[in-house]
Amino acid sequence: MTRDWMAWYARTRDAMRILLTQWDPIGITGDGLECPEDEYDCLIGPLLARLNRGAGRAEIRRFLRHELADHFGIGACGHGTGAFTDLLLAWYATWPPAGSSTARRRGRHERTGRVTSM
Repeated sequence: MTRDWMAWYARTRDAMRILLTQWDPIGITGDGLECPEDEYDCLIGPLLARLNRGAGRAEIRRFLRHELADHFGIGACGHGTGAFTDLLLAWYATWPPAGSSTARRRGRHERTGRVTSM
C-alpha cells in the first residue's frame, strides 16, 4: 500500500466514524453516555468497499439494515437507514477533500456516476 492510500484511508475512516457516531442507530451517544470511539468501525470497511465500487442507495441501505439486525441485534425500522444512506452517498460524492492527491486521481464515470481511478 502506498502512503497516499494509507493517508486517504485514515482520513476517510475518521470522517466515516464521525458520520456513523452522529447517526448512532443503536442510541449509545446521548447525553451522559460514553460511546466507544470505534463502536461502528465494523461498518466502515464494508461501506467503503460498496461506495468504491459504486453501489447504489438500495444496496447500501440493505447492507445497513442487515447489519443493524444481524450484528447489532436491533430492527432496522425507525433508525433512519434511508436518510443516513442518502447522507453517506452525498458525503462520498464530494470525498476526499479538494486538494488532496487522491482527489486528483479519483473521478466519476460520466454515465453511471460510479467512482473510477484515474
